[in-house]
Amino acid sequence: MANITREEIAQAQQALAQLTEKETQKIVRAFQKRQVALLVYSAAIVEREGFNDDEQDLFFTMTLLAWQVMKEHYPRMKKVSMDDIEQTDDQLFSSLESFAEMPEEDQFKAGSALIEIHLEPELLGYLIEHVNEAPPETGVREEMKGVIMMTLRIILDLLVRAIPKQSS
Repeated sequence: MANITREEIAQAQQALAQLTEKETQKIVRAFQKRQVALLVYSAAIVEREGFNDDEQDLFFTMTLLAWQVMKEHYPRMKKVSMDDIEQTDDQLFSSLESFAEMPEEDQFKAGSALIEIHLEPELLGYLIEHVNEAPPETGVREEMKGVIMMTLRIILDLLVRAIPKQSS
């Protein structure tokens, strides 16, 4: 599988940033049509975790970026099912509890290792960096960054699993 490059990700983010509101709505409708379960899951996460408007905006922007890059790179990507989402969400959020108990230095090492071994390390790293670098004045609370990053990891894992085997 040819990995997505940082240049592809940056180009996609720039293209998304330049969209008009009408064009953005068109992409959201396409996301809703092609990945309805992921949209429902994303909305449920926002509600469950109590994201404020800025966190919600960052989360949805990064979710759309991940999906946009993945669908461009893997046009035959399948729909993600609710069963896949529930299974992956349960696994990763249960591991988050033990992760939170680690010293901060160990958390950093473990997080770095997760990025390096991921099937799309550049995309995962880009998403995590973007969330982590959100300055406090944006309204994104420090204590919510970890939840946003873990949820984006779940979404990316699900998108990777939706790649047909012959594409990988």
